[in-house]
Amino acid sequence: MTEPKARRLLRNWPGVGQFEGWISEQDWQVAPGGWTVVDKLHGWRFRIAVIPGGLQIAAGKPGDTPAMWVVTG
Repeated sequence: MTEPKARRLLRNWPGVGQFEGWISEQDWQVAPGGWTVVDKLHGWRFRIAVIPGGLQIAAGKPGDTPAMWVVTG
């Protein structure tokens, strides 16, 4: 999946809390299997991984077990 397609998928996702829309507007760095969000949100870090059929988002503070969810489309 390309970065523009991933951003579009996140922007259009009707998720809870609007994290996906915020993530889609941030600067990203290339990481193995996807991207990381450059900016933090209240200390949280976000990782976007490409999976079959969509994206897996991992979010959390360093040292904590991250919350993970899937965005498909």
